[in-house]
Amino acid sequence: MASQVLFDQLILDAKIDEDEIGLAPSSGLSPYVDGSMVGLSLEYTFHVLFATGSNAGQITVETCHDPAFTGTWAEVATVDYAAANTVHYVSLTGCFRALRVRISTAIGGGGTASVWCIASSR
Repeated sequence: MASQVLFDQLILDAKIDEDEIGLAPSSGLSPYVDGSMVGLSLEYTFHVLFATGSNAGQITVETCHDPAFTGTWAEVATVDYAAANTVHYVSLTGCFRALRVRISTAIGGGGTASVWCIASSR
């Protein structure tokens, strides 16, 4: 059986601040993987772009039992800055109830970071 893409979306758009997980409400975007897809998906890939001008930063992928949980989420993976205008990625296999991305170290140098997520069934 072929895999099916269930979710393919920009989830963090040109952000710089440490611990920033939210996007402008008017953007319609969310740093959370769509909850309706999480239960169906088994494969996740996060593409992280540290844009031109950036010189530092770290993105953390986190999971939790409830997307509304306000405490500390569990770290699943991190993507460290390596070079500006470069895409990095992390792929995950597993069953997650909630996933999100967070800027855990501020993006330095006046640049930004953006993250896309693709989730598929097996």
